[in-house]
Amino acid sequence: MCTFRTFITGTVTDCSRALAIASLAAAAYAAPYVPKDDTAVLERLPVRPGDPVARELRQLRAELTANRPPRRWTFS
Repeated sequence: MCTFRTFITGTVTDCSRALAIASLAAAAYAAPYVPKDDTAVLERLPVRPGDPVARELRQLRAELTANRPPRRWTFS
């Protein structure tokens, strides 16, 4: 036998489940973030202070930035 209290509790639970599923479905169809500028940093990974690989990568990036010629766009 279904009492009024169990009916309301079941209805609220069912509505909560439906709302959660609908919000997850809406999030699944969300468009990914695409930066407008190519120099935008999307993520910085954690680095240990004494990591030799990270130090070498930082040095190589600095050298690349320092030796990069200015961009000149040519369209044929």
